[in-house]
Amino acid sequence: MHVSVILTIRNESAHIKKCLDSIIHQSYEDFEIIILDDNSTDNTVEIVNSFNDKRIRLYNALQKELGHANLRNYALKKACGKYIFFTDGDCIPHYDWISKGLKVFENKDCLGVEGKTFYESIKSITVADYYTQRLVPGGFMTCNVAYLRDSIIEAGYFDPKFRYVYEDRDLAMRIKKLGKIYFESNMLVFHQQKKVNIQSLFRRAKRAIDYIYFDNKHGRGSSEHISNNVLYPSHLLIILFPPLIFLGARIESFSDLFICCMKYFSLVFERVLIWAFAIKYKKFIF
Repeated sequence: MHVSVILTIRNESAHIKKCLDSIIHQSYEDFEIIILDDNSTDNTVEIVNSFNDKRIRLYNALQKELGHANLRNYALKKACGKYIFFTDGDCIPHYDWISKGLKVFENKDCLGVEGKTFYESIKSITVADYYTQRLVPGGFMTCNVAYLRDSIIEAGYFDPKFRYVYEDRDLAMRIKKLGKIYFESNMLVFHQQKKVNIQSLFRRAKRAIDYIYFDNKHGRGSSEHISNNVLYPSHLLIILFPPLIFLGARIESFSDLFICCMKYFSLVFERVLIWAFAIKYKKFIF
């Protein structure tokens, strides 16, 4: 097997069909799809099982809340491919996604390739959108990145201490010490439009824990979100001046307004976590 496509999923019943349709109909065909389900409570697994394609291999996480790093490490150990392509269950890779990535591996002396990720907006984008887009290099997001399998093993896999975010960037930082990661602007993934809820708002706030750990591990110059010792300066301004949360926020419904208001409380929760873990790691971050 030349290529393994890995995705971890949880409650993606609204998105997984389009995702798998796009993967199984890639222009390049010699690959397997390793799917690790993180104990979905909707019909995500049933949708995956409805696909009659021998390349799909579905596994279930042995326990809940393992975190992204542990889930991907588990999937990696099930993979057979020389090249590992990562995406997510709410994404739609372009028809030539694998081909474009493999072309870079074949023509460049590199260990990894990252591509462009666009946010798909069928309806208007509001404050409640789970907006995910990356058009410039340096993000290394696991919705659109590929590595030589051996380079992941040599780098020591994903660090399981990252539970919510930045496990992908941390891995890239370690792989970059071994070789190059190229940016291929024609390696495209489209992130399906998705709305946040209260649970996901507060879960995103917990990402602050991983940002602090990343800063502690790699140094201040490696983080995109810390400026003048402040993690997420704009979030801190909103906490200090609450009306700022409505500045530039597109609100089209009561639901949008409710999410916008709840976002303020999630930012307060996020700031408490920042201070708590800055103290834990003895970092001067406000």
